[in-house]
Amino acid sequence: MKNLKFILLATIIFLGSNLHAQNYDSVSGATPKADGKKMNLEQFIKALDTTRTLVFSTVNTDGTPNAAAFATFNNLGGNVFAVNSMADSKTTKINLKERKLAMLIMVLSEKTEDGFEGAKVVLKYIEDKAKIAEYRAKMEKTTENTTFFTVEDFLIYH
Repeated sequence: MKNLKFILLATIIFLGSNLHAQNYDSVSGATPKADGKKMNLEQFIKALDTTRTLVFSTVNTDGTPNAAAFATFNNLGGNVFAVNSMADSKTTKINLKERKLAMLIMVLSEKTEDGFEGAKVVLKYIEDKAKIAEYRAKMEKTTENTTFFTVEDFLIYH
């Protein structure tokens, strides 16, 4: 429970401003550390196979933050990922459809070989129906609630 409270508090801090596609630093609201580093796609995919907590953060219409924990985040190849349980009626999905971006916060239970404790990842919502059909065909299990993203950037994780 303490971890969830920490993650929610961190999410609120990271999303102090509205999401803007051209300025990813405004997504996190964090001041970069001089010695900070960020994951790359290969490290991120590897870290997804470890014990971790995933929190999707979006911004509501009124500018307030929204956060939701998800267990699955499946790589479909390259920088394309899917979540199987994001219903259209949920606030997170509604925000994604309106603003097209989300922040994924990954908190790892142990440091990786590279010394990462987690990751902050900027995601872009995929709404192109032809691409969605192509991605669905790659999956063993998919539902109407399967939602697709591209990884746009990795921010410095503090």
